[in-house]
Amino acid sequence: MVTARIKASDRTKACQQVVTVLKKHYGSRLASCDFDVLDTLLFAICLEDASFEQARQALTRFKEGFFDYNEARVSSITELQHVLGNLSHADWKALRIRESLQVVFEGRYSFELEDLKKKSLEAAEKFLQKISTLTPFAISHTLLATFGAHLVPMDNQMLNTCLWLSLLEEGTDLSHASDSFKSAIRKADVPLFYNLIKQLANDPAFAPLLKQSNSAKTENPVDNITHAVDYLKQLLSGQMPASKGKTTKGSAAPAPAPNKKTAKKSTEKTKNVDKPVAKKTSKKSPTKPEGKKAPPKKTAKPGKKTAPPVKKKTKSAKK
Repeated sequence: MVTARIKASDRTKACQQVVTVLKKHYGSRLASCDFDVLDTLLFAICLEDASFEQARQALTRFKEGFFDYNEARVSSITELQHVLGNLSHADWKALRIRESLQVVFEGRYSFELEDLKKKSLEAAEKFLQKISTLTPFAISHTLLATFGAHLVPMDNQMLNTCLWLSLLEEGTDLSHASDSFKSAIRKADVPLFYNLIKQLANDPAFAPLLKQSNSAKTENPVDNITHAVDYLKQLLSGQMPASKGKTTKGSAAPAPAPNKKTAKKSTEKTKNVDKPVAKKTSKKSPTKPEGKKAPPKKTAKPGKKTAPPVKKKTKSAKK
């Protein structure tokens, strides 16, 4: 069965509505990330599936835990992981940090990347892709924060949140999610959308609800995305969206009142149907009641002539 695809215009409208609601909840101030290029890359590695505050604290501990970046480069993964603390996926992030420092040092014999700002966006992206363990999220965040690229970084927690809100179709992966939002969100609006969705995805107040499935969604993604802002409002109020078509016990939906005109027509039709059709019959003379039979009429017999009546003589005539 082929499912309907969400149009870019519908996704744009839904994202704008979601941003409007989230601005009232979190504010419109962007998270401060005033780092140089290398620290921006390391911060992006720590930020994946974590909040801005958690990533900032992890980067601070990392910089304070070693004498310089060269010491961190030659340290073990376990030592780096210990410095990162309780950061999510700390072991993988320690590996990516060490490889990033190694690639930068081997190519430049220093830990300076500020000259990347003078190069094109394609050249900077090509350099970052040389670090084999870097994720698309770390690359996208670095390019967005450093060059203002038209990219929407997306990690697993953000992806799950967008799927829960129905801003994306079910089954969308990380790479397609970034492309879908890129075509729906203007370049100037990307930083605010990215910051707000990132805060929502890592807000511990809503984590339990976001881990549950949104039972209010249907199999039609076009219909679901029109209710994205409604799902968000219910989430922020601490409630799960109610599944469609369900009513509480004792609250059956009332039947719609019939239209007066249609009700009249229907009653007239039923009256006409109930009336029997009169059959045309010949007129008959009314019958007399039994027991009072009319005397038979005397008819004259044929061939016999009746004598005329005899006149009686009066007394005056005799005299």
